[in-house]
Amino acid sequence: MMKRILILSEPFGSGHTMVAKAIRDLIICNKAGWKVDVLELSSLLRPAISQMISFAYLQSLKYSPSLWAKIYKKTQYTPIPAHTQFLLRHLMYARIEAVIKEHQPDVIICTHPFPAMMISKLKKSGLHVMLCTVVTDYCFHSSWVNDGVDVYLLPSDNVFQEFIQFGVSPSKLKVTGIPVQPKFLIKSNKTLVRKKLGLADMPTILCMGGGLGVGFDKELIDMILTTQNIQILFVTGRNNRLYQMIETNGYDKDYVHLFSFVENVDELMDASDLMITKPGGVTCAEALVKKLPTLLLQPLPGQEEGNLLFMNKHQYSMYTPDGGSLNRCLESFSNNPTKFLDYFHIQYNNDNQDNVLEVLGSI
Repeated sequence: MMKRILILSEPFGSGHTMVAKAIRDLIICNKAGWKVDVLELSSLLRPAISQMISFAYLQSLKYSPSLWAKIYKKTQYTPIPAHTQFLLRHLMYARIEAVIKEHQPDVIICTHPFPAMMISKLKKSGLHVMLCTVVTDYCFHSSWVNDGVDVYLLPSDNVFQEFIQFGVSPSKLKVTGIPVQPKFLIKSNKTLVRKKLGLADMPTILCMGGGLGVGFDKELIDMILTTQNIQILFVTGRNNRLYQMIETNGYDKDYVHLFSFVENVDELMDASDLMITKPGGVTCAEALVKKLPTLLLQPLPGQEEGNLLFMNKHQYSMYTPDGGSLNRCLESFSNNPTKFLDYFHIQYNNDNQDNVLEVLGSI
């Protein structure tokens, strides 16, 4: 039976829309005839305000991370006040009803808390639609919880337990992992992928700054680029300054491969033995389904701290908060890659991703 699916995201950080598109691709690949649309809701309704919020969010993380940390922790287990939701509604989402009327969805999936809040309010006013919320980090925050949500897709068992403690009925909760694009679920032969990409068949480290290209300063870059007996794949994302810093740094182009924004991260992961990155939710999810051991850099306050705790607890990753700890890991990996990688125990169940389609098909 054909279903109309509307997926609502927001551009505040790069992960929410990546998850939205991953769900869209999962549906397109497996559910013939379903109609799926992805919208960044505030970008559509209030583009100028949306850009201002995105800019303010990134600037606060860059110049005042302690302020963001206080805001995040203060609201983590406290319901979002009614006046805040009222302000969001009138500032950013005043024309949301027109969007719903245009698309006539059977199911609305939200990968950011703000649209979920707004749809939940509309349901109280008489809107008849199934509402699904997808949590995009490995930690709990109260903003994800709304009375009108019919089902939550959760990243992990620990988040499942926190939702229950916050009063959400277990019947509404499904652990699916963070959805990733279908291509990440295909594991390719490491040697063959390296040959396809023109890489040497040798111990390889993938450095990922995420879509915003953050996380690497000059000290860390110099340390990584001078590591012996290792092939480096460096993805800078949309950070042109980082790209230029590495480009002008001087490095052995036979063993260091520099990329800006790429579409084949799945292949780069298959070609690698180890990854260095910040603990963004989507990047961690992609590493887990690829079973790629990860060194995690200093997290941004809030969600990334929760992702770090989850990854380290299960020995999916190792925390390297400073140059000294990262250097020790690089030396150990360079001297004996097999012994170093024995630390990691990535027994992640990729079948969880199938639960996304199972849940959507049952709504």
